[in-house]
Amino acid sequence: MDKLDKLVKTSKIIYSRLKKLKMPTPAKSAKILVDFFELTLISAGVFMLVYIFIAQLLKVNGDSMFPTFKDGEQLISEKLSIRIKPIVRGDIVVFKHPQNSERFLIKRVVGMPNDVFTVSNGLVFVNGATIKEPYVMQGIKTMQGAIIKEGIDYQIPKDEYILLGDNRDQSSDSRDFGAVSAKNIIGRVLLVYYPVTHFRIIWY
Repeated sequence: MDKLDKLVKTSKIIYSRLKKLKMPTPAKSAKILVDFFELTLISAGVFMLVYIFIAQLLKVNGDSMFPTFKDGEQLISEKLSIRIKPIVRGDIVVFKHPQNSERFLIKRVVGMPNDVFTVSNGLVFVNGATIKEPYVMQGIKTMQGAIIKEGIDYQIPKDEYILLGDNRDQSSDSRDFGAVSAKNIIGRVLLVYYPVTHFRIIWY
């Protein structure tokens, strides 16, 4: 009986406390729901604006930019600076594949508009002179592709760029599909954010 009395007493205490709680009215519940959906829509809108006009998230697939970027790393590219700051040799850019606009690639700017670009004996020549490429691993050679052939000068058209992977042996780039129009370049790589242990800012 003692246990039953305690159970009854406890039930009465719980009931009395529940009665004191102010439950939201249907109108108040509806307002909370509307506020939640408004916040969700605003957040989604802000994200879309940032994604379209300011930044883009990307994942590295493959080793074409090794050792600068490793397979599986996730990056943020920003889209504003290329509108106010000219693209220069050495920039790492994100662009639409010339033959598949739904595919994005990450490569380095090696040839500028109006340059004469040449691949010869594993080296890159711009306007007849070799260029320094400290980002290319020692022993890696730049060989010809389907478009840019060994020892043949390639005149880069106006408003177009030669974009190459740092790991030339594993990269399909301008050597295979030619120079890339400025209108297909959507941004510069800003930072690596994942894995968090790989976090770093890309300085230019």
